[in-house]
Amino acid sequence: MVRKIQRLARQYLAVKVYRGLLLARRDRQIEAAKLWRAAYNETEKLNVYTNEDTGEAVTEAPPTGYTDADGNLHLESGEVVPNPLLHLSDEEKRALKDAQRCAECEDADASRLCDQCGDQFCARCWAAVHVGPGKRKDHTYVAINRPECCDCLDEWALRHCTQCDDYFCMVCFERIHKGPTARKHKWTKISEFDYA
Repeated sequence: MVRKIQRLARQYLAVKVYRGLLLARRDRQIEAAKLWRAAYNETEKLNVYTNEDTGEAVTEAPPTGYTDADGNLHLESGEVVPNPLLHLSDEEKRALKDAQRCAECEDADASRLCDQCGDQFCARCWAAVHVGPGKRKDHTYVAINRPECCDCLDEWALRHCTQCDDYFCMVCFERIHKGPTARKHKWTKISEFDYA
């Protein structure tokens, strides 16, 4: 009886590990597919696949997968992951858009979710409500939706500096990171597709 229980426990763990590996592989394939974007070139009458990081353009579909013009992901495995936003009703699209609004001004898209308040704010309202003296000055947040530049608060962020742990538009990133030390900071590109 003990051996049977041990065998069942080993099988359960093996299946759990295997599923985890499958999910990790699929996540890697999804990230690889997001790296390449397909667009139809009218003059050449063919698809052009552009690498979002390097700007490299090729006419053959990348073997690692790509994102088509509708936002569907074509994975290395041949699976096509449909863009869920294409199948929403107008009412569902409005509800989704409303859910992304700032709780304070209700006009701008929220980019920060306060860990303590539980409300979401745009960068301007976060600064108005949480910066300065008061009970909320020590509140923390997580980035949600598409982040704004932490410096100018006007433009959408295009880069995340991993050393500063902040989001910047291109102009502010270049201005703030032009010193000899800051120039060496590592950053990651923020794609509009990540927040679609």
